[in-house]
Amino acid sequence: MVRLLIAHALALFVAPAAALGSVLVLAQIAGRLTRWHSTAGGSGFMFSMPVGGFGWQVSLSLGRAMAAFGAARLLFWLFQTPPTVYMATALIVMFVWWDIGRFRQATRPPLRPPPLAIQVLRFKVAAGVLASLTAAILFTRS
Repeated sequence: MVRLLIAHALALFVAPAAALGSVLVLAQIAGRLTRWHSTAGGSGFMFSMPVGGFGWQVSLSLGRAMAAFGAARLLFWLFQTPPTVYMATALIVMFVWWDIGRFRQATRPPLRPPPLAIQVLRFKVAAGVLASLTAAILFTRS
């Protein structure tokens, strides 16, 4: 029982890190990742990445979901516990919350994105949900 609780707790931290890492690696490989440095010569920086089209959104969503659920599955395997539906549900909810939060941030009142950008962002949320559901099925059945 203790191993199961530890596996769950660690997976909640490792899965988002794996998802973020996979997005950054895929963007770097595709040449879409831009690193911006602070103009004042400080050590601050940030990353940016263009939204992209259908293929990019699908591959990025699948990569993110597979990396997160794969990292969680690896933790469960290391702790010799079976993957649970609770962990799969928690990861799906986390990714849906993440995607919808980004959608809301991009479309709130001071910003007026064009209709095509809103359509792409909606597709991104849908692709993320479908990719997460697919990965969750593989996660619970392996």
